[in-house]
Amino acid sequence: MEKSNEELALRHQFDEAMRQALADPKRAVIARVALQMIIEGKTEGEIRAGLGSNRQAPKRDLAEERRAAVQKLFFDLSFNITVPKPTASNHDFARWEESAEPRKALFYRPPESEVSYEAFMGAVGQGGHWTVADEKARAKIGWESAAEGYWFLMEVASDCPRLKTSWNALNIAIRLPCLEEYAIAHWLCRMNLDDLDIRTACWLRTVFGSGMLSVDGARNKITVIVREDEGQLSKSYGGEGGRAVETIANAA
Repeated sequence: MEKSNEELALRHQFDEAMRQALADPKRAVIARVALQMIIEGKTEGEIRAGLGSNRQAPKRDLAEERRAAVQKLFFDLSFNITVPKPTASNHDFARWEESAEPRKALFYRPPESEVSYEAFMGAVGQGGHWTVADEKARAKIGWESAAEGYWFLMEVASDCPRLKTSWNALNIAIRLPCLEEYAIAHWLCRMNLDDLDIRTACWLRTVFGSGMLSVDGARNKITVIVREDEGQLSKSYGGEGGRAVETIANAA
């Protein structure tokens, strides 16, 4: 039986696909599906529909999605900044979300020239907080400047991990967040209807005089607590623990 023009055209497409498949395995899959449907006597329309249903959906770029989401949150606070993309794979995001360890999330700290701690706290309604308004107390805080913006990964379980662990022990085991990082993480979580530290507090790596600071997020705001007595740094508190943070590079 003489082959129809339709079948000849499809076989030509198949031959061309097979030549390209040597360099692209995904095209080989498409070619095999097309050939099988030709053998089954499918029409050109049915084959095109079948190939369409076998194509994989475009792969999500979770790093770009996170970048866009965080930038929108800063926009919502009236900070017109450009947030760079973090260097993180989809596998990284899945591991951070599904790990048996405390869940982690990425946050971005802009450079101080774009968003200072004071400006950020004012934008979220805490411009009168003592860490912003009390100049005498502020002089005792060991501020961590940020000439360049950076992403940081922080544990975001509702209750602080590692409760009943002293600052001295935590400072050896993990890297604690600084005050500036914690404020950003807390408020970006709140803006996404999530919470940090409703019943518990988190030690910070921020120095205050001869002591350190800790913070909780009760009553929908951050409350910064002073532990100025060096002896308190070796004590364990039932409602106080520590969150691990690490810096994540910006994409080039």
